[in-house]
This record gives sequence, structure tokens and C-alpha cells, in this order.
Amino acid sequence: MKSKTPSFLETLSYKRRKAEQDLNFATKEFDAFIKTGENNSSRLSELRNAERQASQTWNNIFTAILSYRPKSLYEIGLKISIIAQLIEEGYEDPIILETLHAIAQELMENAEILSVAKSAGLSDKTRILIIDDDIIDRISIKRALLARNNDLELIELGNGIKAIQTIKDHKPVVTLLDLSMPAPNGFEVLELIRNDPELEKHPVWILSGSTNPSDREKAESVGADEYYVKPSTHENYDALAKVITRSLH
Repeated sequence: MKSKTPSFLETLSYKRRKAEQDLNFATKEFDAFIKTGENNSSRLSELRNAERQASQTWNNIFTAILSYRPKSLYEIGLKISIIAQLIEEGYEDPIILETLHAIAQELMENAEILSVAKSAGLSDKTRILIIDDDIIDRISIKRALLARNNDLELIELGNGIKAIQTIKDHKPVVTLLDLSMPAPNGFEVLELIRNDPELEKHPVWILSGSTNPSDREKAESVGADEYYVKPSTHENYDALAKVITRSLH
């Protein structure tokens, strides 16, 4: 069977990981030599140049990834995944972090537009709506859910403003709702859903970072069907996705 040729973005992703390994190795080699105190200017210059070259290669690939415009939902998802990895690696420069978050947010909005257009015909796939203002949390639960069931169709909103209309238009089997969001917050969105005659029985599962019993009690009193606490690791997101996908049946 003929293997699939990697896309340009997949190739960039691979090159980024390779460049990062090369840069880490060059940096360690340079630091180790400095610690020896050895007086060898030729070797020092060689190691310094190797580190600079590795750093320049990494920066070039980093720039290429950020400037690349995805051509499909798959490529948007792949670029979001790469951006999420970069954010998780951590940067001290607040400008870089702000840029990464802004790019990720724009990609999520583009993915939402394409996903809505694609699902306008209401396909047979099981559709889930995720409402959460935290882009990393949305990426984490989306990645975990699709790993469990690639036939799921996931719709995402970064806030609850369009929640009612989105549920009515796309008829998800369940809505995963965060509580801590800018107005309207999760409690307010849940109340709006329960007060709508068409949606009063629509399943809403809270996915919140709060372990406060009062938040759980309030959510249940407003009408939440389930309450899940957001995991702290990717492994636990996988476990949560397993519970969620099982509960769909």
C-alpha cells in the first residue's frame, strides 16, 4: 500500500521537533564546554557557531509555521495542535505568548466557521458542542475526544453569546459547558438554555476547573445533567474523554 505523502505543515512540524532537538543538543554541548574552563578558542568558536546555526534554523521553522495559512480543517487542527505545544513549552517573552494565543484564537474561529459550513447539512455524525473561553482546554478535550472516537463532530464556541442559536441550528447531542467565562458565564448560559422551551431538556454537562461543592450544587440546581472537573494533565483528559464517550451511548 502506498504511503501518504506528508503535507507541508506536517513536514514543518517534524522539522520543528528535529530543530528543537538539535538546538538543545548544541546548547548542552556549549554549556558543558564552558564549565570545563578549557582554553580552546577554536573549539569554543565551533560550538558557539553550531548553537547559533541551530537557533537560526529553529527560528526559521518557527516563523514558517506561524505564517503558513492552513488550507483545510485538518490543517487548521494540526496548526492549532502545534501552537498549543509551543504555548505549553512556555515562553518568558509575553509578546511571543500573546502572539501565539492570538494566532490560536484566530485559527479556532476559522475552524468554527468551516465546521459550521460543513455541518450545515446536519450529517449523521454524533455532534458535541464545546463552550469554553480557554483555548488550551478546548484543544485538550477536543484532542482527547477525537482520539477516542474519530467520528465525532465537534463544534466550539469561545463564549456563551451564541450558545442558544448554535444548539438550535446544529442540534448537538450534548453541550460541554465551562462555568468560569466572561459574561455570560456558564451558570447564566445554563439558565438561558433551561428557560428556552425548545432546549429545556437538552443535555448539558458541566466541564469546570472548580472543585468547590457549592459550584456543583448551583450547577445542578440550575439544571446541569452532569458535572466533570477539568483534568490537570493530558492523560487525565484521555480518561475523561473515555467517560464522556461512554455516556453518549
